[in-house]
Amino acid sequence: MDYFFGLYETARQDDEILIEALYPACQPQEVFGFDELARRHGDFAMVGVALRASYAEGIISDLRLTTFGTDPMPILSTAAAALAQGQAWSVALGEEIARAAVAELNPDHNHFGSPEVKRLQAAALIRRVLAATFGAPADSTIPYGASHG
Repeated sequence: MDYFFGLYETARQDDEILIEALYPACQPQEVFGFDELARRHGDFAMVGVALRASYAEGIISDLRLTTFGTDPMPILSTAAAALAQGQAWSVALGEEIARAAVAELNPDHNHFGSPEVKRLQAAALIRRVLAATFGAPADSTIPYGASHG
């Protein structure tokens, strides 16, 4: 059962309180990345990205990349996981992952911007988090949707 239904909506009932969240211990080969775009420190994120993956001998596996702030609830990218599985990190792979993850988003127009602006922001942030996590510089000269090459 999913816990999140939408913005500020969860499966928690009025007579329930969440008292615990359990997470498995970090394994030696696990890597994590996180960043968010907000107007001011501490504000709600306009766009955010969190990831966890296994990274052993330069190979990515079990990538879990989540984008939040763009849609009513966080979006876990199944396309990003499939693209990264068994691959070595490269800027080109990061661009492919960003493009695929952004294609899974369905952002609404709100006071933070249009759906296209949110997709641009998400793609840039995904590339940045991937590059920071896997140790290669992000190529900020590649515009969203452009081919690498």
